[in-house]
Amino acid sequence: MKKALMTMTAAALILSMAACSGNANSGKTTSGTTTAAAQTEAVQSTDQQSGASGTSVFNEENGVLTYLDTEHAPFDGTGLKITINKSAGTVNFVKTDLSGKETVEYYTFDFNTNTVEQYYYVSMMGTGFYYTFDLNADEIVKIENSEHEDSTQSTKDNGRYDSANERLRSDVKALQTYFTEQYGTEMSDMVEKSAAAPQDKSDTASSEEYGTVVIENGDRTVTFTSMPQKVLCANLYAAENMVMLGLEDHIVGKNVHTNPAEVPLPELADKFENIPEIERSLENAVALGTDLVIGQISTFKDTAWGSFEQLESNGINCLTITGTIVPDETVEHIYIDIENLGKIFKVEDKAAEVIAQIKSDIADTNAKVADIAESDKLSVFVLDSFNGNEIYTTSSGLQSNLIELAGGINCTKGMADSRWFNTSVETLVDTNPDVIIINDYGKQTVEEKRSFAFDNPALADVPAVKNNRVLVIPLVEVMQDVRAATACRKIAEYLYPDRF
Repeated sequence: MKKALMTMTAAALILSMAACSGNANSGKTTSGTTTAAAQTEAVQSTDQQSGASGTSVFNEENGVLTYLDTEHAPFDGTGLKITINKSAGTVNFVKTDLSGKETVEYYTFDFNTNTVEQYYYVSMMGTGFYYTFDLNADEIVKIENSEHEDSTQSTKDNGRYDSANERLRSDVKALQTYFTEQYGTEMSDMVEKSAAAPQDKSDTASSEEYGTVVIENGDRTVTFTSMPQKVLCANLYAAENMVMLGLEDHIVGKNVHTNPAEVPLPELADKFENIPEIERSLENAVALGTDLVIGQISTFKDTAWGSFEQLESNGINCLTITGTIVPDETVEHIYIDIENLGKIFKVEDKAAEVIAQIKSDIADTNAKVADIAESDKLSVFVLDSFNGNEIYTTSSGLQSNLIELAGGINCTKGMADSRWFNTSVETLVDTNPDVIIINDYGKQTVEEKRSFAFDNPALADVPAVKNNRVLVIPLVEVMQDVRAATACRKIAEYLYPDRF
């Protein structure tokens, strides 16, 4: 399944003051981004066939259009990389040099709010500023420094507001004229009307109708006074929980998958076709117009999507997956996450239905193995990954809980205070497991993990190796979402096939 990988400029990097400068820092590129050479070829091919540019020069994947123009940009000595996110209602212009190398100066037109955001670097001051320009008022309405602190009034006080306003007004008009003349249509016509138009009242209740929803999220209290409309899901399982509740239209993007096994559930796959994959950065979260980020606790670091403080200072709420902020995660914490989404998006009945189905499926699996005597239960060793002679495995948490619900014994349970820990090959020998579960994810392949166990003479007499008892599970199946029931069933069927 093809995915649109949306690459935006990292706005926290320093930008060039002059329209033609800022080339020292290049933006990020990804394997999912069309190359400058490929885009140039597309332009040449289109020009030869039609004699005009038009919108056909854009490369489109899953509702995200991209094009690199190094010949007709309205600013001297620069090119433009254009990214149009139809569902998000945004058109993003990143300045490049004439070879197509990205700088970090950008303009984002948001047709949901009718505003333009620009990040502009003042070289004499050695710092940059964020400008928010209101298209209706035709003026700058907010200026923030590089730390996102409001500096609108101080800019006015020192006499720099008028010149900044005139400069940005001129840039906005130049971009609007350029786009219309070069592509034969207005920018707003390139985004979905549903994104630019007011949302249906049943979808986005007013603040008065919505009320206030308070979620206790670990040691944080998250308050909602309106329904989130642009949710960034930092993990596949966060997105699956949303989609399972029929909330896919509220998702503005998800994380970039890192392994072929990290794919949506088959029954949800078609709902993911129009959800773009977004490179991880605070700047991308802000540029999308995100109003809620959902993810593991590791999501909320300044080296990931941004800290709680950074995101909240940009008007973005943060919801942490419960299982990642408790000492020992179980399936019960999945129910809490789904229940919270039900409250936030006013779909409590659907959430209760999904939770009831998961509980029923797990209970059915557990009932089939419940009478197995403790002495007859099979022991399981989780081979998550390895490094040299060390194995990364689980001491507690959801996967351990699912093994137990499936009638097995996690033979490394309680060996460490942390949920996951590194241990030696000797531990695998000492625990002598009946079955090895290999987690499929990341850059280390299943074959490499299997060879680690099966090519080691010291493990030859371990029952799981000797009897070739290895179960491969995509890691996403034992994470914090609706897959818990199917993962539990899969483990139980492998351990005790005669019970099913």
